[in-house]
Amino acid sequence: MRKKIAQWRRSWLLVAFAGTIATCAAETPIQFLGPNIAPNPGFETAGEAKSYAPWTVSGLSKGAEASIDTGGALEGKCSMRLATLESGTQLVLQSPLLPVKGGQTYLFSIAFRQEGFSTHKDGPPYCGVSSYPQICWLDARNRVIGNSSNIAGFPYTPWPWDMRDAFETAPAAARFAQIKVSISNGSEKYSGKTIPSTLWLDAIQLRAYSPPPTPAWALGKAELVVDGDASSSPVLAWFANDAQIWNGLGGKWSHIVRDEQAERGTALESPPNVGSGMMGHGRYNPSLPAGTGVYRLQVRAKLPPNAGTAGYVDVFTERSSSRLKLDITGGNGDSGYRTWEGDFILRDNGWWCVRMQTLGKSSWRIDSVKIFPVFPFSDRQLLSIYPAAVRELPADLLPASYQMVSGGPRQPSRTLIIAGLGSDWFQLTRAFKLLHRDNETEMVWVDKKSPTTVINGLPDDMSTLLFRNNLICLCNVPMNAMPLTLKSAICEYVRRGGGLLVLGGHQGYERGFWQGSFLEGIMPVEVAATAPEGLIDLGSGLQLSPGTVPPDCLAAIPLKDLPYVRYLHKAKLKPGAQMLMKAGEYPFIVGWHSGKGRVVCVLGRAEGTMPREHLPFWQWQYWPLLLRDAGWWAVGYSEIGK
Repeated sequence: MRKKIAQWRRSWLLVAFAGTIATCAAETPIQFLGPNIAPNPGFETAGEAKSYAPWTVSGLSKGAEASIDTGGALEGKCSMRLATLESGTQLVLQSPLLPVKGGQTYLFSIAFRQEGFSTHKDGPPYCGVSSYPQICWLDARNRVIGNSSNIAGFPYTPWPWDMRDAFETAPAAARFAQIKVSISNGSEKYSGKTIPSTLWLDAIQLRAYSPPPTPAWALGKAELVVDGDASSSPVLAWFANDAQIWNGLGGKWSHIVRDEQAERGTALESPPNVGSGMMGHGRYNPSLPAGTGVYRLQVRAKLPPNAGTAGYVDVFTERSSSRLKLDITGGNGDSGYRTWEGDFILRDNGWWCVRMQTLGKSSWRIDSVKIFPVFPFSDRQLLSIYPAAVRELPADLLPASYQMVSGGPRQPSRTLIIAGLGSDWFQLTRAFKLLHRDNETEMVWVDKKSPTTVINGLPDDMSTLLFRNNLICLCNVPMNAMPLTLKSAICEYVRRGGGLLVLGGHQGYERGFWQGSFLEGIMPVEVAATAPEGLIDLGSGLQLSPGTVPPDCLAAIPLKDLPYVRYLHKAKLKPGAQMLMKAGEYPFIVGWHSGKGRVVCVLGRAEGTMPREHLPFWQWQYWPLLLRDAGWWAVGYSEIGK
């Protein structure tokens, strides 16, 4: 099974990255995305006049203001500010007409922040203030012939900097597009009093998108999975009799029927004249195993001849709202099964779900819903598409310094542990208590119990969590559990002098999609691409031995009767990396300097059976001391053992 999974992922990566230039120093091009055609997308050309040209604003009046804000930008130095300070006001920001091609798909994204909007902290969400983005499609005569359908509106509440984005396809007759963003204040009518409200906008983009071809492994029938087996394909497929997706079974709007034309012999049918309702609602899934990237939704359905729009299937996400709305529309007199498809981007680690909605006019059937990846994103590629996804940290923000003072008052040291399942085998808290007499340890956990993979306890401001620490430890953490902002902040923490200690496990390194991540860029090793390629099974085990570090780094560790390791993460040392410990010729603990900080990687996995006479390293009485010494090396303390 592992071999099969490695084969499809390797072939996918080879196809997906063909023709791209993967470097850590420069932006990685995305060959299926064109340049941004939105003018002055970050409102950075304001200059002394503070002009937002060529954008225009309508609705300006007493109590309604539009201006360039140079103090609260998400990207660069400026953002657009639309303020409705009195009820009954409305502002509309619009771009000039942008030349587009009919039938072309475009990626539209916009960053926003909101203040005001509601007087209820946890109560009714709508208080009469609303805002939303939109794309209007116009023909050669500048007549509006359509509007965007996938872009989700902004929330009805105050909101920190966030983003809305989706793929939108221009109608065949479209020759121009116009981006519009509005804020409307009707708070007095709904709430009995005026709620002054402000909307900030930044990082707007409209880029032509050419969908990558469907990979060969996604063509044909979906793999049939039976009890006790596991899928070797990245295609997620659901059929009418799948209890995981058809949560609307037996209700007013759907039921299972036999159908010889369906792939598995049954289909989900919506009866006629039942009105609009939910045919089915999928479970709340975690981020897909492939991580961030472009995904394709395929729906195989059958409609009556010449039917209009029968309903839609959409993808809804926790942090990005709607990602795709796929209208199921008939035509051409074809009464057999057809396939509708559309693409969407998963760019964060929240849950996602598939929903099937019928308009309830005519009877129609769904055979299957499939979702699969067509292009994976590295962190750098994701940032090149969404440059506003990561905010710059203040230049004067520095990691807490590590001090070991002989006599006199001591400054307590602080350690942050981001821990995945099985972290307790490494005895982390015991080891870090030995770092300093007054060490304070804080732990946040990777949560796999809920439908999503998240890290509990993360604040909105990552700097409050990271920079008060001398040392940060990541243990068995998958990259899809870490927001891009957290990964970027940890990298900056190290570059500015912080210490980082990385340990693996069943979700670490190559098993957690670390290759191509920001964090791999600051680590002393190159991570393997796939799980099978990254596992070293040493059978009965290899004994640990000192590496190439200075002798005093192991001064407190007896070097006789060292323990053994069976499983290692296979990783290639980068130039300048130092082996603190090794197992045979394999690196076991590796460290190096990154910017002003240091990073240490422990490549041994705390698992596996060995002969009785071979003591596992995590059960060795001196293992906490060795891990402490690795932490000391990471924070730059050289007087180990004194």
